Amino acid sequence: MKAFALLPLALLGLAACASTSETYPSRTATEQLLLARAADQAVEGLTLPIPAGSRVFVDDTYFRAESSPYAVSAIRNALSDAGYALAPSKAEADAVFELRAGALSLEQMRRVFGLPDMRV
Repeated sequence: MKAFALLPLALLGLAACASTSETYPSRTATEQLLLARAADQAVEGLTLPIPAGSRVFVDDTYFRAESSPYAVSAIRNALSDAGYALAPSKAEADAVFELRAGALSLEQMRRVFGLPDMRV
């Protein structure tokens, strides 16, 4: 009988030994997927007015944004798929493909109907 009384206390002690942690990346997973898909769609069928097989250097000096590494990678992949060779430097390239971005972001709006979530 005494063992049954101690069992709930032991379970309570085990249940209290838990902790949670949350990470807050700068972008949510949904935002990351939206930007990645937008970059992929933007470069679908990308071709340049130069002969296939030409060596192209992708210059991303003026292409700075939080998600720019993925977009640059998508552009390089599209150029490679289109039959162009990627040059490691401007000196070794037949053409320079300069990237610039006016905006590479998402617009957000949140609305709450009813009572907002309250944590106690």
